[in-house]
Amino acid sequence: MTLVLVLLLVLEPRAFATDLAAALLAGIVATLLLTAAWPNWWGGYCYGPRLLTETQPSILLLVALGIGALPSHERRRALLGVVWALLPLQIAIQAIGTYGPRGRVPAALAWNASPVSVDVAPQRNWDVADSPIARGLRGYD
Repeated sequence: MTLVLVLLLVLEPRAFATDLAAALLAGIVATLLLTAAWPNWWGGYCYGPRLLTETQPSILLLVALGIGALPSHERRRALLGVVWALLPLQIAIQAIGTYGPRGRVPAALAWNASPVSVDVAPQRNWDVADSPIARGLRGYD
């Protein structure tokens, strides 16, 4: 949804010229900057950007405000279609991190400790080929 919000900010910046939108955007930016400045910015053992989860309601509200403010009915329908298309993908990504073989931690969560703890080697957060989602899709290596 963050990418949809960025797209809306580019397509229709006037839609976000309200006090509410400005406050929500400022809160998101402040949270992002504070998290980025923290030495443990990745949030330790977790699945996904745990320290940024509180920004999601603001992002969703801004997406709704942005889509609602679009002057073109066709653009509104197209972006709503994008949102509805992304919803199953978002659910699937969360399921990958949540579910695993019976009695075992899901592979996407086990990623935090193997082959070396993400807390010891935080550069692992940037390894796209071995991300928690990719590991979850591959299962246990």
